[in-house]
Amino acid sequence: MSRQAFSRQLARLNRQHLGTSKRVNDTILKIVANGVPETAFRIAGINGEPVYKLRIRIGHHGSRACRLVFYYKEGTVEPLLIYQKSDKEDAAPAEIIAALRAADLLPPPRPSGPQSEL
Repeated sequence: MSRQAFSRQLARLNRQHLGTSKRVNDTILKIVANGVPETAFRIAGINGEPVYKLRIRIGHHGSRACRLVFYYKEGTVEPLLIYQKSDKEDAAPAEIIAALRAADLLPPPRPSGPQSEL
């Protein structure tokens, strides 16, 4: 998932719930300024990478309506995924790893098995 893909996800949510883009951008700026909030949940099993999930309020749905998945390390925030909880309960680890690779935060997977030379 590249930054363009994240932007498309955010634009889709913003069409459904006006103000979502501003709320997400404000949240990202707060994370840059203050670090990871206590309400963020660190996602385990993502190759040891500092990936978090944070609930964000959108529209009149309350704080549990939207999830922002982001990478945070040494003041750097890279938004990876954003989705509504009504669309899916959680992002799959493979989806998060693919987003990390698309953002050049993880190396490409190593080929498995013996490789033949031509």
